[in-house]
Amino acid sequence: MLEAEIPNQRAGSNSDGSRISVAIVGTGMAGLVTAYLLRNDENQKFDIEVFESQDALSLNAEGETIKSENGRETFHISHPMRVFDDGYYKHMTLMYKHLGIKCDPLKFLFSYSFIPKALPSPETQSDQAQEELAQPKVSFLYSSNNHRLPPLRPGGQGFLSWLWELIYVASSSVEPVKAQTTSREEVEWGHFRSTVELTESIHEHPSSYIITTCPILPIDPSKVVRRSYFTRTLRTPQSRAVVNRIFDKSATPDGQAADKPAGWRNGEGNVFLVGSWCWDGMVLLEGCVVSAMRAAEDFGVKVPWAQS
Repeated sequence: MLEAEIPNQRAGSNSDGSRISVAIVGTGMAGLVTAYLLRNDENQKFDIEVFESQDALSLNAEGETIKSENGRETFHISHPMRVFDDGYYKHMTLMYKHLGIKCDPLKFLFSYSFIPKALPSPETQSDQAQEELAQPKVSFLYSSNNHRLPPLRPGGQGFLSWLWELIYVASSSVEPVKAQTTSREEVEWGHFRSTVELTESIHEHPSSYIITTCPILPIDPSKVVRRSYFTRTLRTPQSRAVVNRIFDKSATPDGQAADKPAGWRNGEGNVFLVGSWCWDGMVLLEGCVVSAMRAAEDFGVKVPWAQS
């Protein structure tokens, strides 16, 4: 969230050349990107102060720095995992390129599993159901009556068609292939890479640390280094309508959008909202970057990677 000390004026629109004080609350992706854009404004007219309630930047507050087994190297593990693709994370990818942040391309695949529906337990079944389950099931249908003469005619089949299909004689003008066994032996070898890295189902970090989200089976508490809980904003048709109304710029001269319900809008009272949910898209880091870019533009600041 941003708050600018320029009462009753559009952010960044002061014409007397005075500096503008901006408070940025929160050090997530949205707050940090906004602070970077305002700090690097070509006119250098913003005094920025960032507020954070934690002892670390919230973008990396749950990260963990660990050492290798030999103690010579250190690794930083982001928590949660930070992965993106340049298709959906368009603006974040452009920002990374502008900042010179190197990223490692990886194949990122999701695997899905399911547990078959369990059979009802005997305790919840009626006596009749339990008795039926206890009975052996018929696995072979006895049809010895079909071996008599004349055989039985199936129901629903006419007499002539049944009589015509009564006897089949296998005949062919093509001589069948004769299978023969010879003494010749031929060995065919199959190639299989049994390297552990190629056959393992779960890849581990070189330091033997692994990140898991919502594990199916409980993990031994003695092996857990850090456990974090994250809240994700729920996107529903109702919440989407609220967000779009807050950021709707199609307003009338009196400050209210035409044919739209009244209510607070982004920028009123010099308060601006930024965050993963502050755009008409999925609640992900791309929303943080897009909303920060929008806030910077409201302050009259050019976004360098948007010009490329």
